[in-house]
Amino acid sequence: ILERAGRDVEAISRDIFEARSTKVSKRNRDFQELLKAIGRKEDIASSIRDSLISLQRLAGFLAHVATQTKMSKDIRARVKTLSRDVLSLADHATFLSQKISFLLDATLGMIS
Repeated sequence: ILERAGRDVEAISRDIFEARSTKVSKRNRDFQELLKAIGRKEDIASSIRDSLISLQRLAGFLAHVATQTKMSKDIRARVKTLSRDVLSLADHATFLSQKISFLLDATLGMIS
């Protein structure tokens, strides 16, 4: 889902910044559609970040339990890998959210 959202954000970025020679009314409709698309992508990115925060909490709890109950090294290593993977995905989701904010600002600037 995160990769698909990233591809969609890239497509929106191309739509915003490509050179246009269309009429003003069509361009305004295009910008309205872009604003809707940007809003949808921000909703998706926000949901992804919320889910990843929950997974980070779960991974932290699992790491604590694995240490306290002296689980096998294999299980502790898997929990550590899970924590790192979730953190990496959360970082990527934050990057996408920042890019979406930039695209929103750029679109609003072009409308003005």
